[in-house]
Amino acid sequence: MTDPPLRIALLGAGIFATTCHAPVIQSNPAVFSCIAVWSRSPESADTLAATLGGADAYSGEHGLQQVLQLPYLDAVIMALPLDVQPKYVVMVLEAGKNILSEKPIAATVSKAKELQQLYSRKYSSSGGMQWSIAENFRYEPAILRT
Repeated sequence: MTDPPLRIALLGAGIFATTCHAPVIQSNPAVFSCIAVWSRSPESADTLAATLGGADAYSGEHGLQQVLQLPYLDAVIMALPLDVQPKYVVMVLEAGKNILSEKPIAATVSKAKELQQLYSRKYSSSGGMQWSIAENFRYEPAILRT
């Protein structure tokens, strides 16, 4: 028996979401099912949701709240601009959803540490909710040597 696909919401519908995350989601239907796309731009959300087929499109703060309240949402992939990412990381964590966010997670080290401390203090031991930060060079030989 195989596990059902992970039901995800994609927050952000810009270049990185459309060229990196969406193709991975589309090429792995046994692993991922994108059920929602949220963007600050309604047109971008509609376009990416249509590309992913079957995902509902949301926009605006109310739309984000609707996405985060979906009871069957397993995880959120966040591909948002750096200047707004910390705000949305907090919103997703407060909603109790698993999250994958892009690096860097904040514009300053102090803001990044603040987010990490919030997660560690309030969420990391709260029943398995996970926050992962995408790092596409983690296993590059030059990085492993340092």
